[in-house]
This record gives sequence, C-alpha cells and structure tokens, in this order.
Amino acid sequence: MCASDYYAPYTSVVVQSILKCCSLDSNYDLIILTKDMTLLNRETMSQMVKNHENVSLRFVDMAEHIQSLYPLYYAAHFTIESYFRVFIPYILTGYEKVIYCDSDLVWLQDPAELYRTDLRINMFAAIIDPIYIYNQNYCGPFWENYNTHVLGIDAGTPYVNTGVMVWNLAMFRENFSLPYILQIAVDRDSPFLFCDQDILNILCEDAIDFLHPAWNVLADSIGRGKQLNQLLKQLDMDRTYADGRMHPKVWHWCDQKKPWSTEIIDHGYLFWEFARESPFCESILYRLAHDRYQYSAASRKLATVLDGRV
Repeated sequence: MCASDYYAPYTSVVVQSILKCCSLDSNYDLIILTKDMTLLNRETMSQMVKNHENVSLRFVDMAEHIQSLYPLYYAAHFTIESYFRVFIPYILTGYEKVIYCDSDLVWLQDPAELYRTDLRINMFAAIIDPIYIYNQNYCGPFWENYNTHVLGIDAGTPYVNTGVMVWNLAMFRENFSLPYILQIAVDRDSPFLFCDQDILNILCEDAIDFLHPAWNVLADSIGRGKQLNQLLKQLDMDRTYADGRMHPKVWHWCDQKKPWSTEIIDHGYLFWEFARESPFCESILYRLAHDRYQYSAASRKLATVLDGRV
C-alpha cells in the first residue's frame, strides 16, 4: 500500500479489514510506502498486528526515491503518493509476486486467495474498469481522444483499474527499468489523468490477466448505476459485475467521495464496520466533524481561526 501521513487513519482501516479476514494458514507481510508518516502513526498502526503471529507490518521511506517525481502533474484527488507504486518492483527486489492495493478500500475476503492467482506470463492481474468504460461512452469525445491520442490504446482494448492488482514483479523487472517508467511519467505533453494506472495500462496492454470484478468492486458515488448497467449489458458484462457487487471480496471507494467524508455513498457502512475497530477511529470521527463544521461556517460566511473558533 501507499499512504501519506494524512491518510494513515484510512490506511489503518484497510489493515483492520485484512486482519479480520486473514487465515492462520498463511503469512502476511504488509508493507506501506510513505514519505511523511509520523513515527507516532507508524507505531500506532504497528500495534494493530502485535497479537497476530502470522502478520507483519513495516514501512518503506519513499522520501529519497521520489526526487525525480516532483515535475509531475496530479489531476483531481490524486497526489504524489499515486506514483509510489511504480517503485515497488525495484524496492522489493527479493519478491517475485505481490498484491498491491489502494488505501481507500476494505478487504472482505482472505487476500491469500487472491495471491494464489496464476499469472502465467502476464505482468499483472486486475479488473476491467467499468468507470472507464462509462466515461468513454457517456462523457463526450474527450475520453475517446484521451484513449487514442494520449494513452495510445486501441478502442477495443480493455482498460483496467489497478487499485487492486496481483503483480508479477520478476517479469515486470525483466521488461522495464525504473528510469524508463519515470521518463514516461515525467516527459509528457499531455498529462496522465490517472497517474501510474495509465502507465501500467500502456506498458502491459497485451499482458494483463483479468480478475473477477468481486476482487475490486468500484463504488458508484456519482449515480452512474442505470446507464452503466445498460452499457455493461450491451457488452455482455452485466452478470459478472452484478455478481461482484452481490458477493464482493474487496470494496473500493475510488472516486473523490469517500465514506469518511460523506454518509451518502455506496456501501459506506462497510468502511465503518472496520473503522470502529481501528485505533484511529476517534481521529477519523474528529476530522469528519471538524470538516463539517468548517464547511458549515464557510457556507454562512463566518471566519474561523485554526482551532475552529468563529
């Protein structure tokens, strides 16, 4: 996983969800890439696994690794942490295979089951992205132009969401060097909208294995439901995605709206089921209340100071 210090409370919920569904038959090595997470937050999160003999949790300091990333452009809600993932094959050189996951999701099934995915000669496995399919079909010519002229991917080629992926690190290292990937990221006339997800789709276009959608159910936070269902039916993908939503193994809030910032969100209750057991629960609730208060004050044009006083 990749996380900033600000994201530590939400990343702890991911960890808590893993602890709830992991098996005693497997060992779990949890690694978090971060550039600024405080020692206090690291120690707090580490305490979560202390009673689990088959689970370890450690942190990789990315501060020195990311000097070459600062010229990058970040769209929407993405940050520099969105690019940490491309370093994983070259940091974890002793690993041939890993699961990567984002920090805005929860696990509902044992990750060991996903880890057993047979990648064969593929670079990684991920789900076909229904939101990208929706954007291409309902959001105007911009997306068709982006797919063709920025990504350079054929219209019929599936685009995947890499928020959950099983990664063949050994094969990836054999085919791509880190300087090559960083050059693609930095040397752009048109910026990538989805950061390293776009890069991975470009580089591995013909070597991606497709996971069942249940392993990365993307929450619908802006009302795509009816149109998306119609589109998936036309593509003969509706039953598979419906089955994923009915029997989710990972639930992922990948849009800008998050369950810790609004109660009106698709399956947000799943987040709170695990957040209640996180040592950061009070921090999550305080931040939610504070942000709501600040928004309310701003909407009434009230001036507030740093401690929240009007």
